[in-house]
Amino acid sequence: MGPQPEKYLGMQWQTVTEGGAASLCIHMDEYIDNLSVPSVKLSGDPERPLDAEELAQYRSLLAKARWPVNRVVPELAYGVSALAQLNTNKVGEVTVHHATELRKLVRRLKALKDSGRARLYVRKQDFRSQGGMFTVLTDVKFVNQPVIGNLAEYESSIIRRVVRSTMAAESAALSKSLDRQLYLRLMVESLIYGQPKLRDTDWRVPLRVPGILVTDAKSLYDNLQKDGSLPAERQTLLDVLVAKDLVEQKCIDIRWLANSHQFADFLTRPEVVTPILQTFLRDGVLSLVPTQAQENDEAHRSELRRGQRLRAKERKEARKSA
Repeated sequence: MGPQPEKYLGMQWQTVTEGGAASLCIHMDEYIDNLSVPSVKLSGDPERPLDAEELAQYRSLLAKARWPVNRVVPELAYGVSALAQLNTNKVGEVTVHHATELRKLVRRLKALKDSGRARLYVRKQDFRSQGGMFTVLTDVKFVNQPVIGNLAEYESSIIRRVVRSTMAAESAALSKSLDRQLYLRLMVESLIYGQPKLRDTDWRVPLRVPGILVTDAKSLYDNLQKDGSLPAERQTLLDVLVAKDLVEQKCIDIRWLANSHQFADFLTRPEVVTPILQTFLRDGVLSLVPTQAQENDEAHRSELRRGQRLRAKERKEARKSA
């Protein structure tokens, strides 16, 4: 355990260390220790209604038990909820059976506490996604035919800002890749044509070395190519709008490739090495034109996805009509 726990509303909040990592432990050990089961034995038939004194004890014990259960012991939540649904103001509603079940529940609560299981832990989570970038210097003819290319740079790194959707992760990776590509194109232009004259206008517009961004994220590609709905997350919206503006100004071309024909998947997932990547690393040859086998594979994947969407729609409609 870490430092002394902070107490709040009967709960103790304490820092603990697990496997070298710190986490927050929330428990109500002191409260549960002070929770006592009435010593008076319940007698009579299980269906016998409680008398006034027994009913008062039942109400008090149930209220006390609900407090820790509803905060740190989720496995007993159903039990207290079921008992709490009884009308304790109606004569005959609560019986010896119900009072016995409540006492069993409190004893189980104490047992969980004694075994260290009446606790909740808030552990550090890593919500970061992995981004990958693979930059190649080649001929623009690679959009139509196989050509020779040279690897300029590649990177696999954590996306440093917290993203809450696949679209946000893809747009963050796109934004970084776009910046790096523009910088590389400026350097190549300087080597080939001499230092460019940077005017007051946007220097990205008159770049003489063309560039193409390739993504396998269909939703991101559609947002960059079409007018329509935009992402709800503000930073994602800014990433998309900046890239969309550059596409419209013809500073950058954007292409979509299926996963089976993608270069950079191996930078975000383990051991995802596609045939096109193997060919490029071995022979230096690449092309944006998929093979017939890759087209067939993507058509099969598209059909599977269409079937999944159709079944999901049917299930949704069935729930509505039920």
